[in-house]
Amino acid sequence: MSKLRLKWSIWLYGSIGAMIGGGSSAVVATVSAMTITPMDYDLNRRLENTIQLFGTCFVLNAIISLFLWLKQRPLPDIEPDEPDEP
Repeated sequence: MSKLRLKWSIWLYGSIGAMIGGGSSAVVATVSAMTITPMDYDLNRRLENTIQLFGTCFVLNAIISLFLWLKQRPLPDIEPDEPDEP
């Protein structure tokens, strides 16, 4: 009887990649907010607001991307069984 072995490293690598890819869209959202409302989001006068916006966008987009990736790959793949040696 063989044990069920899963490819965790590939699955974790993909999930981390999905979070980084989703979170990277926070750059676009922050730059857009700085362009649309420069009085509220600015790197000089309103740095705290800009960092809060960036962090919030990064976390939310990372979570959304992770869940979309988990929808496609909810579990890691199963490693094929190795033949038993006599």
